[in-house]
Amino acid sequence: MSFFNEFHIADEKTCKARWSCGKPGLLFFCAFCGYKFVVGDEYRVTYTNDTDAGGNPLTCRPCDTKFGGLDGCRKVWIEMNEEYRTKFKYFYYRDLYGD
Repeated sequence: MSFFNEFHIADEKTCKARWSCGKPGLLFFCAFCGYKFVVGDEYRVTYTNDTDAGGNPLTCRPCDTKFGGLDGCRKVWIEMNEEYRTKFKYFYYRDLYGD
């Protein structure tokens, strides 16, 4: 099973992992809506390192549906300009290293 582009179920270990070099569990949230994942939630790591956008954002099931699945999420992520980055600020406003 591929880690990218497929939905996974969050478990205790996943929820406490060091995502994006942050403190354990701090950055395990949807990059589009800011929802903080808990044990039992579905999440996907959307692969975007093959684009200028990069980042591989985490996506929750509701945002996946809202944006039209994998291709839709990739498109939204790739086409984000400064206006979108303000609108979808959750990926950027979190302190990567915690307090």
